[in-house]
Amino acid sequence: MFVAVIPSMGLVICYGSHIVSKTAKKATEAAQKGSAVAEGAISAVRVVQAFGALTKLSGNYLDCLSEASRLGIHRSIFGAIMLGSVFFVA
Repeated sequence: MFVAVIPSMGLVICYGSHIVSKTAKKATEAAQKGSAVAEGAISAVRVVQAFGALTKLSGNYLDCLSEASRLGIHRSIFGAIMLGSVFFVA
């Protein structure tokens, strides 16, 4: 029985961890984009206020954070599917 279970669990874990790490990396990159937008707005607060770019920058920040949140949810779903598949195989 172990001969059939161990390789299939290995495949599920390898494939699942690859997908989870890929989506986690994308979520981190989206959060970094958002923090870069916020940092730029905070460092140049006088320019942002002078040109009235606060709504545009806050919109960009919220877009980046919503993308990071969406990818984080996908990462969680893929992790749950992987864990469920491991229990199903075992």
